[in-house]
Amino acid sequence: MKKITLSLSYIVIAFLVVLGCNQFILNHEIGQVSEQVMEQFVTQPAEKNEEHSTEPNVEKAIGQIKDETMEQLIEEPLIPKPDPEKNQSKEQVQENVDEEEKVVYLTFDDGPTGKVTEKILDILKEHDVKATFFVVGKEIIQREEVLKRIHEEGHSIGLHTYSHNLKSIYASDENFLAEMEKTTDKIHEVLGEDVNPKIIRFPGGSSGRLSEGLLNKLHDEEYKIYDWNVSLEDGVNPNLSPSQMVQNAKKCSRNTTKRIILAHCNSNNKNTYNALPEIINYYKSQGYVFKAINEQTQEFYYRIKTKK
Repeated sequence: MKKITLSLSYIVIAFLVVLGCNQFILNHEIGQVSEQVMEQFVTQPAEKNEEHSTEPNVEKAIGQIKDETMEQLIEEPLIPKPDPEKNQSKEQVQENVDEEEKVVYLTFDDGPTGKVTEKILDILKEHDVKATFFVVGKEIIQREEVLKRIHEEGHSIGLHTYSHNLKSIYASDENFLAEMEKTTDKIHEVLGEDVNPKIIRFPGGSSGRLSEGLLNKLHDEEYKIYDWNVSLEDGVNPNLSPSQMVQNAKKCSRNTTKRIILAHCNSNNKNTYNALPEIINYYKSQGYVFKAINEQTQEFYYRIKTKK
């Protein structure tokens, strides 16, 4: 009887040991599975967010679009890009311009006149600055010596029509071209045929006047057009104070390191030459280099007129 009881005790103990071991193993496996599930639950969303979140990319894309749009707004308006498909003559080859170089082109319209143009030339010489004079053909008469001085002192000469009569000039493309040719002939009489300007400026500017047809005709004759992005407003009101003209000279219609300043040298533009020294000193202090426009200078004109 004792043997039977002892045997049953051993069996019960063995059963309990086996049962305990199985429970331990089961709990361990459940724990591992739970840890794996929790690990996946914790890590997977973070990995998914990191790989597939679009917020940073959207912000980056929007930033790029804004940058590209601003670049287009800055680059589109005024400066035509050369057409690589067209052959260019030596006269048409663009000068190599450093985009970072700060350049200012001083330009004077409507001359030559007597005292005012000569006073401007004196100031330019004193400050060692070269400029561009867009001359009116009829104004050369009896002022031939002034034109000679402009040329001899290293300034460039451009065409600004012969009559400066807007109604007649813009009556037709043929009239416009004839005005330029007549002015060239007058320059040849004074300076010789070696001086053959091909840089032109529209009286009143090209905006609303330059059509695609006229542009093609001008380019066929190797003319190059130059408007402006800074104006002293001395053509609108020659009686503006010199200080106001200086302030106007600091304003540019677009953010650019290339500035073309419109000024005038009519007989009533005395305040223009009074403002000139301060304008020159200001731009020099801002790191600008003064240059004269020539046939290798990049053209600068407003959007061409389109037919309605």
